[in-house]
Amino acid sequence: MMRLTIIMGAEQKMLNEIDRLTEISEEYLQFARFPRLELKPVSVNDMLSKLTKFLKKEMFQRNIILGESYADDLPEVLLDKNQIRQVFLNIFKNSFEAMPEGGRLCISTEVSGDNVAVCISDTGSGIAEEDIQKIFDPFYSSKVDGTGLGLAITKKTIEVHGGEMFCESTVGVGTTIHLIFQTKNDKGEIVG
Repeated sequence: MMRLTIIMGAEQKMLNEIDRLTEISEEYLQFARFPRLELKPVSVNDMLSKLTKFLKKEMFQRNIILGESYADDLPEVLLDKNQIRQVFLNIFKNSFEAMPEGGRLCISTEVSGDNVAVCISDTGSGIAEEDIQKIFDPFYSSKVDGTGLGLAITKKTIEVHGGEMFCESTVGVGTTIHLIFQTKNDKGEIVG
């Protein structure tokens, strides 16, 4: 009976490793072959609100307090909803991992000129000043089992949408990710 348990444990370890390798392979492929955009007008506020509701139980279990402040007058933006949803999920996942003992996650949106600005802040461990620019480089990771593709893909996704992404962080205080989405093109035409 003990031998059977050991064999079953080894099989589960192999299955877990296969799942991990599959996930890494999918990240590599996504980085190499960026999917075609399916742009539609999207309410960033609605998307963020739905995601935080979806993650409410996980945040409770992780002892993370959520603060949300969404601008009332936020225009819709032309986005690929699935890809931007994945961007937000990746940023949230990184914030959760940076706060293993719990903390505070704050999300805000605002109109900034012809842009929609999203700010996602956590009270996690923070990032050293010399590492802030590296976090968006492919294959750079401070995590033991990280591939270094998550934030590289996230930033590439924002840029393919004509947006910008940057980070501010202080070790021991937390990290803020800023996302900027255009609501008008170079000709001043509304794109949302």
